[in-house]
Amino acid sequence: MKEDLQQIASNLPQYDISIQPDGAKMVNRFTVDINLAYQFYLANSVHFQVLEYLFFHPQTEMEEVLEHFFMSYPTFYRTIRRINRWFNGLYNIQVSTKPLAITGNENEIRFFFGQYFAERYPATTWPFDDIKEAHVDKFVATFIKILDRPLDFSLYYLIKRATIINIKRHHFKRDLPLHKTNVSTLFAQALEQKADQEFVRSLADYVGEPLGDIVLSNLLYPFLRDDFFYTYEDMLKASRLQAAIHTSLTQAQLMIEDIRQHFNLEINNPEVLTILFHNASSVECYEVFAKSEIFRRRATWMSHLYEDFPDFYNYIEKSVIQYRQANKLHTGTEIVRYLIYTIFSTWSELIPQLMKCQKKIRVGIFSNINSSHSLMIRDLLACSCSQQLEFHAPQVLYQNVREVIRCDYDVILSNVPIPQLHSKLFININAISIETLIERLNNIGTELAQCPQES
Repeated sequence: MKEDLQQIASNLPQYDISIQPDGAKMVNRFTVDINLAYQFYLANSVHFQVLEYLFFHPQTEMEEVLEHFFMSYPTFYRTIRRINRWFNGLYNIQVSTKPLAITGNENEIRFFFGQYFAERYPATTWPFDDIKEAHVDKFVATFIKILDRPLDFSLYYLIKRATIINIKRHHFKRDLPLHKTNVSTLFAQALEQKADQEFVRSLADYVGEPLGDIVLSNLLYPFLRDDFFYTYEDMLKASRLQAAIHTSLTQAQLMIEDIRQHFNLEINNPEVLTILFHNASSVECYEVFAKSEIFRRRATWMSHLYEDFPDFYNYIEKSVIQYRQANKLHTGTEIVRYLIYTIFSTWSELIPQLMKCQKKIRVGIFSNINSSHSLMIRDLLACSCSQQLEFHAPQVLYQNVREVIRCDYDVILSNVPIPQLHSKLFININAISIETLIERLNNIGTELAQCPQES
């Protein structure tokens, strides 16, 4: 354990790690993202190194891999078995040894490696040495101009990341059975007539054929699909022509309205939520900012939402499953979780509304110094703690402890000990620092607050 920590300390000096005979302490400085540790792990994991090598060298021979990693045959086979056990149940992907290749569902292979490279390398690093990043940037920028739709940086980064993975897979003749769409045809025309021909020729040479509409459908998968929309108007127009789109649109609208009424919520962007929810469901794009099976920190974030709002979480989980069933789609755990994430992350002002619906935790503050002291503590905590907590500094005279016990406070704060308070949470504010007090009160608020009840 200590040897591992010493290795981490030497390789990640950005973290403050002190190792003592009786234990160890690791401090994540505020300027250091925890992603740095994940990137270090991925860079030093032989299992992910092998997967990355096979991604860049899909036609390699086993002997080349053994030589590259200085492995023996038994070690290599053991590594592949562990990789396949890890993939089992998460992705429809396996590593075969005869011949040596990454096999399985091509759609999932692309999404997995899009996710892997996003977590393995920072956004400023370009690990694809045989393709100029500037050419991919121009390719994506031309596509965005064709869309003529407002896109934020996260969506631009998602398109760019998916595009380079698609280009690499197409380069090695690993294609999806796609067809041309209206957008792919427009994009092909724009590349031919308006784009810088240097990068167009460079990409065409790399993929091994002209950038026609069907090729573009592969290079920009899933963003050129007929059922992937960027505006509500586009989806509404398509719903008049395609029964499947009409069903998805109708069911998504009914689901959102039912959730809104059930919990007495407001929503200012129902059309945005509708198209993003539909896109997520139809493409099943387990986008990296939502789901991570390499590291489960996103799932941990989702578990916090469940712990804070279990009634709401359970209700929308059932609603998502009903939506999927109405559209004759499977209800696998990962896609349901991703769609729940889509609702939480897209619904305007959702979490603040849910917080307001929670039970307020009443905190009474008593001081034997003077009334101004308790009022000062009240004002300090009110601006530092969760909105679930209501702070009161009563200016009435309590004759004895029994009267304090009978008051309607959930938590009592005092600068003197009150041992008789067995039935209420009590904190002696003289015994802890203000930072610890704030942290403890926020934890108490989370534990005691009731989640939003159905209206």
